Amino acid sequence: MSQYHKMKAASYVIVRNTQGEILLMRRANTGYMDGKFGLPSGHVEQNESFVAAAVRELREETGLKCTEEDMEHRLTLHRYQESGEHDYVDIFFEVTNWQGKPKNTEPHKCSELIWTKPVDSKHEMVDYLYNVFQEIEKGTRLFELVRGSNE
Repeated sequence: MSQYHKMKAASYVIVRNTQGEILLMRRANTGYMDGKFGLPSGHVEQNESFVAAAVRELREETGLKCTEEDMEHRLTLHRYQESGEHDYVDIFFEVTNWQGKPKNTEPHKCSELIWTKPVDSKHEMVDYLYNVFQEIEKGTRLFELVRGSNE
């Protein structure tokens, strides 16, 4: 009998304003890529769908409210290391409709929110995020990223 490999799963939400800017959050006090910008996101909980996790994380982290029908799948990312560490399936959604104004509802994990174009903040983003935006722009639906052993 073989043992199955387990991966972690996370949902991400792209919030785009009428000027085409994306809402980014500067990570703080998390122990992972603190000081870098990321999207509203989080782990998928047990018995939770990817889209339900995206709706929940958007509300928890920004105060924005939406429904599952407001989420449009943009990209599935499989990022992993050859060693098997940090093996993730990340699902990126773009929210097409929401209620409220974004606010930092988790100041213990986020130091600021900004609206920006990805190209303007690429050097300040979580390392794989700019690649994600490039792949979405190309229309890619599945992207696999092998990472170095020290990332």
